[in-house]
Amino acid sequence: MAASVTRLDLETFTSPYTPLSELIDWLQELDLLSSSMVCRRCPDMVDMELHRRADVTDKHAWRCPRCKTSRSLRTGSVFAKFPKITLRIWMRFLLKWCEDKLITEIQRELQTIGYVGSETLSRLCKHMRYLCELKLRDSPPIPMGGPGVILQMDESVFRKRPKYGRGRRPKEIWVFGLCRTDISPAIGFMTVVPNRKKETLLPIIQRCVLPNSTIHSDQWGAYLNVRNLPNVARHATVNHSMHFVDPHTGVNTQAIEAYWSRKKAKLRRMHGCYGYDTESYLKELMFRERYCRTSTHGLRNLLAFIAEKYPVD
Repeated sequence: MAASVTRLDLETFTSPYTPLSELIDWLQELDLLSSSMVCRRCPDMVDMELHRRADVTDKHAWRCPRCKTSRSLRTGSVFAKFPKITLRIWMRFLLKWCEDKLITEIQRELQTIGYVGSETLSRLCKHMRYLCELKLRDSPPIPMGGPGVILQMDESVFRKRPKYGRGRRPKEIWVFGLCRTDISPAIGFMTVVPNRKKETLLPIIQRCVLPNSTIHSDQWGAYLNVRNLPNVARHATVNHSMHFVDPHTGVNTQAIEAYWSRKKAKLRRMHGCYGYDTESYLKELMFRERYCRTSTHGLRNLLAFIAEKYPVD
């Protein structure tokens, strides 16, 4: 059902003018809310009934007709993680997240249906990064490459030391990455590394590429033995002190450089992130490039994945 969800559907059902009962029915059709519930207190598992209840956020709750026990409408769902956030705001937030909006932008655009504090939105975004990590764990982005596919690899600093020795001197954060050159815009793999030594990078490369892969890179010293890795068929380099593109072989690293540029642009829009959060943001970026290439594409994939990870029936 999530495959047919559109932005218009979501905006219509989350409108303040749409009865809450219609939104609940829609979420049940999407398998995001349970459409039935049984009483665990009654020995013969009595079917509970959905009743109006004014003292809860959703104005509805499950109630056992026999023992009168109540259970939340959100039981077992992703919405139970933040019980005080209304379903309208929850769903509209998911749309704005798929549109890659900043927290300040999301907060401003949600004002038409209710107020959400920036701290709450920050926790919601953190939970989204957790979901991205789960998806990448279920469908790993690596290994990649193989016969006929050219990979480009590089390492890049995601937090530099201040110029001229001024200000604090935070620890630099180095990220290693590979990307495919046969897809535009490129998709790849990134991970934070403690250093750029061969002892660190070569095992990662070995783990990340498929047999018979071709890799292009610059002439960083740690890459000297890449050609000796058993799954690398060919390793070609370009000397960046002389050329951006090797005039004889055409070897370059422009795809991975553009890849870094796009990823860093997102972090600059956010005004950076805490160092300990860098890896989780990298996973979000890898999720977006695979499953959220457009907001509609991302919304459908995200709702389907949430329904899979939070089975309610």
